[in-house]
Amino acid sequence: MNSKIVFKYRLTIRNLRVIIYSRGEDMTGVEMIKKLKSEGFSVIKVSKGSHYHMTKDDAYVIVPHHHKELGKGLNNQILTDAKLK
Repeated sequence: MNSKIVFKYRLTIRNLRVIIYSRGEDMTGVEMIKKLKSEGFSVIKVSKGSHYHMTKDDAYVIVPHHHKELGKGLNNQILTDAKLK
């Protein structure tokens, strides 16, 4: 028998987000909020424009609550302000 086994991996947006999140690069605002909550940050308030104001000890960050990906610069700045980077 001469048969080939072909494995196809369907790359979807959901799979791509999992890969990006595991690398620690760009993530959505919702994912960033979840990450900060898991690090011990608490939500102080949610402003009118759907931005989450979060704090932990002396760190204070504002994270937009959007479902599209944050830019690399904004992502890095939030992590720096949160003292996680």
